[in-house]
Amino acid sequence: MLKYSSTRKKLRLLSLYFLCPFLVAAEEIRVCLKEGESVRSLTRNFTSGYRGSVYLKKNGGRWLLINQVDIEDYIAGVLGQEMGPDWPMEALKAQAVCARTVARVKRDEARTRGAAYDITLSHQLYGQCEHENVVAAVEETQGQVLTFEGKPVMIFFHTCCGGATTTPENVWSGTIQPCWTAVASCSCSNSPYATWQRTFTRDFLSRVFQTHVRTFQINQTDSAGRALTITLVGSTGKELKMTAAEFRSRINSRAGTIFFNNQLMLPSTFFTLRQDGENFFLQGRGYGHGVGLCQWGARRMAEAGANYAEILHFYFPLLEITPTIKKEDYGNKDSFQNKS
Repeated sequence: MLKYSSTRKKLRLLSLYFLCPFLVAAEEIRVCLKEGESVRSLTRNFTSGYRGSVYLKKNGGRWLLINQVDIEDYIAGVLGQEMGPDWPMEALKAQAVCARTVARVKRDEARTRGAAYDITLSHQLYGQCEHENVVAAVEETQGQVLTFEGKPVMIFFHTCCGGATTTPENVWSGTIQPCWTAVASCSCSNSPYATWQRTFTRDFLSRVFQTHVRTFQINQTDSAGRALTITLVGSTGKELKMTAAEFRSRINSRAGTIFFNNQLMLPSTFFTLRQDGENFFLQGRGYGHGVGLCQWGARRMAEAGANYAEILHFYFPLLEITPTIKKEDYGNKDSFQNKS
């Protein structure tokens, strides 16, 4: 039996178990058990909003709030958050295949190392969605994942690439993977996130990087012009070098709430730079890391008549759509129904 003192105790909603059988984890969300509040009342807040079951599980020195749910129900929950039910059906289907691929790969990795959960919201969002368009997109692509040489591979997606995607090693470093290629001529140029401007002051950058910043420069770009490496130069001439991805991450960690119109947030690393005295003017394109599926590009392709297979082939030209029919992975096809 679980025992709690009368003091406030922090529980972490780290894990959403998605079974058939499948384990997937949500991002870490701190939930406070207030004085007088029961565990049952805490879990009831989630059981009323999520399919499957919700329960507590001890994991080392912390508690995990677990959501156990069918894999296809999970994909619907991702789809409703990552795109939204009003998007074109073929774009929703492309996103469903991507979400399922990520879930499958992260599940396999987590179980290999014996983790208590499989995936986090740092990989893809998750929430409740019962909309008929989302349900249809999941049903019509059920079990389908992206593979390279017959095996599911980790893929990525983002809001808007700004006209050209990039490859994972340009963002997160690491070994070049033969299954990845960047694509140009993406049709997201008329999306709400296609272009942006930011102005950062010396004082702001100095506070972010905890050193006096006199200037900074882009040292290296990819073939499309996306920044790869950045050098900050201090008042004494001392240089601080980093990847453009780290530069963006550190700025965004100090920007407050992350949303596109927050002028302290850096939407992407796809920008040019101009300095005028104390101010740095950034002219940029796109929103997100720029790797893999461009969601707004997929939307525009679907609106122009492309089907989901054509969309996925455009963004992942070296990958194949492969049906997965193992019951232990994806359960009974007839069990996924619109429960709205």
